[in-house]
Amino acid sequence: MRYRLIQLIALLCMSVSAFAQENGSFEGYFGTNPSEAFNDGTVPNWRQSHGTPTIFSGAPGQGAFAAWMYSYDGEGEGIVQNFSFEFGEQYEIKFWVKTNNPNGTIFIKAANGVPYGVTSRIDHEVPSVSSQQTIFNDGMNYDTWQEVTVEFTPNNDYEHLWIYPFLGAGVGTIQAELLIDGIQITKRSCHTISANQVTNNSFENLTGTQLDNAFALGQVVDWKQSHGKPEIRSTASHLGNYSAWMSASTRFSSGILKDVVFRQGQQYRIKLWIKGSTQQNAAFVIKLAKGVPSSPFPLFPLGNISSQTVYSKQPTFDDWTEVSITFTPDTYYNQLWFHPVVYENTNLEVGIDKVVVEEVSCSYLYIRATKQKVLIEDGQNSLGASVYPNPATKAIKITLPLATKQVNVSLIEVSNGKRVASFVVNRSQNEWVIPANIKNGTYLVVMTDPSNNTTKTTRLVVNRK
Repeated sequence: MRYRLIQLIALLCMSVSAFAQENGSFEGYFGTNPSEAFNDGTVPNWRQSHGTPTIFSGAPGQGAFAAWMYSYDGEGEGIVQNFSFEFGEQYEIKFWVKTNNPNGTIFIKAANGVPYGVTSRIDHEVPSVSSQQTIFNDGMNYDTWQEVTVEFTPNNDYEHLWIYPFLGAGVGTIQAELLIDGIQITKRSCHTISANQVTNNSFENLTGTQLDNAFALGQVVDWKQSHGKPEIRSTASHLGNYSAWMSASTRFSSGILKDVVFRQGQQYRIKLWIKGSTQQNAAFVIKLAKGVPSSPFPLFPLGNISSQTVYSKQPTFDDWTEVSITFTPDTYYNQLWFHPVVYENTNLEVGIDKVVVEEVSCSYLYIRATKQKVLIEDGQNSLGASVYPNPATKAIKITLPLATKQVNVSLIEVSNGKRVASFVVNRSQNEWVIPANIKNGTYLVVMTDPSNNTTKTTRLVVNRK
């Protein structure tokens, strides 16, 4: 309870930039020449990567300003912001976009080495960067303002968020124009709510010594083969004495099973160590399943089994590497199934060790556009209240869950982080008339149940017509 109270105090006291995308709606613009805004440094937290991007009119409900860029004949303009994307983490990116030329392409990237405000105003070539990964690319088919949401997992650490349009050389006679606004980046965070459900997860508990046939002989406690001839091998590492190994070729394969219950709709995380590498067309597969028999035959995984694939990737692990997978079962399953598969004439061996399955609660957290990250919602104990209508014109109503008698509400203006209103709603009086001094714009509604300090934060757009 004290933790939640501290959370709420921190939320109300710190600037909104501490938990939202830094100036993602470009409302911090303080210059007098919009056409030079990114080049002269009057758009906080943003600079040009190339060309002379411009400040323009904003998207509905996103404030007064947006960023405008163009591309033509293989050249154009782009913007860049310092942002720390961390390898393997999951991000959700929301933004508003409007374009004019379907022949062009929108690029949003995570990158390293993007020029940050150092290109000249006459340099309109897309710059070379040291490394990059595309977050979003699409044809420029957005003739009206639309909100887009994408999920993204970096394959490396990146230091920049990079945005630009592109129209290839000789493609038409109309330049491709991009308007973007309301950029928000959130990071997925998962909290463990149950202990490891996998017994003998490091394969140390064996009842025999014939390691190359241990699964078929039933000598690996609480594990069994699904097909083929998986084996136990000695493991000289910090993971213990033994590990499980499976193989695959175009002539045969092998796999192993563990009885684990997975409930539909519950979030889970599997963590395990993997070793095995190939440059060929092959994959290591992890599935949830039910009804998989234990037998050395057939020599390939059965295809008519009720299952859900939660991991299927080409293994590239020359040494033991820990992998983490988060997923939600689409129905009830009671087996965890591991096996490799090859798609061409090659051989593949994969070892696994220290398998952990946990129930988790995951949510996307607002974060800074710097290396610092600040938590506002942990998702697990979030208050089950909702605000409507949204956008709002004259008033809002707040629906409360049955267990909640009243909530204390604060309204925070996104553009400056200031609290502009406070009020209380309960089950009989749940409507709040928006005062005349509340201007059109975007706000955060922070709701707190005083009986247990559970909170919920949601975005509200005020748009008086």
